[in-house]
Amino acid sequence: MTVWDEAPTTTRFAFDAVDQTLRDLFQSLDPIAESKSFGGVTVILGRDFQQILLVISKGKRHDIVSVTLHKSEMWKD
Repeated sequence: MTVWDEAPTTTRFAFDAVDQTLRDLFQSLDPIAESKSFGGVTVILGRDFQQILLVISKGKRHDIVSVTLHKSEMWKD
């Protein structure tokens, strides 16, 4: 199990990178790990998701929302 604190202040690209890394690592132990989020590892995301968004220098609202966890590819499954 992994606990990820301050999750809302992390870009979706970091989540996607960790997700893909864990899928690759655990694929050798579990053949279907590649199809599971985070390779089947339980990940607890912490912090208040309504508190603060990421800071993008000179970014418009669309730019800020596009890098949030909500827009990550892992939620599309």
